[in-house]
Amino acid sequence: MGTQGGSEDHTAILCSRSGTIIPEAAARLERGDLDGFGRWAARSQDLGDRLLRNQVPETVFLAREALQMGAAGAAFFITGPSAPAFGLGP
Repeated sequence: MGTQGGSEDHTAILCSRSGTIIPEAAARLERGDLDGFGRWAARSQDLGDRLLRNQVPETVFLAREALQMGAAGAAFFITGPSAPAFGLGP
């Protein structure tokens, strides 16, 4: 696990997820566009990996494994004591 990102990084990813990623992913789901949803989920995972730098190999593995098992999108994010992950399959 790398050095955790600073408060500016946390703020940037929170704003990006709540202001863009989640609404865009939700819009894709409403339209039944699983590929589009998957791209937004991948963006969320990438931002967590790069900006927060608080992923451990196991969390990265879970997201990648879900995709390899056929999920349209998967991301893992830390929100506090628990660490939710999501994946969406057809």
